[in-house]
Amino acid sequence: PIPFDASRDEKRTSSLSRLRKISKTLRRMKLTPAPQISWFITSLISMLGLESIAKYAIVCCNGHAVAVVSNVHGFPFEIHWAARPIKMLMAFLPLPPRIPIGILVTSYDGSIVLSVEADE
Repeated sequence: PIPFDASRDEKRTSSLSRLRKISKTLRRMKLTPAPQISWFITSLISMLGLESIAKYAIVCCNGHAVAVVSNVHGFPFEIHWAARPIKMLMAFLPLPPRIPIGILVTSYDGSIVLSVEADE
């Protein structure tokens, strides 16, 4: 869990200062070895072909989440494919087991696209 309690000082600070605190905390967490360890364990389970263990781990570790939110930072300018301009980029967010909602924010060429995915 991220060691940040936004409700503790909610009345004393602005949303911008809370956002800065959360961002700082997330940056600190990303500097720990936890992401690399998670990647290594996930890769090992995948290479060994232990799909049932992988699904069990995802279900146990999702913290009873009901949604996945992600962002994809696209090009700030128009790009071309085979000399033709690309008008829009869309990203896809595969939903983990037992998490029914995915929200994805994508930026491209000065615009932002919000997509919502849902599963039964």
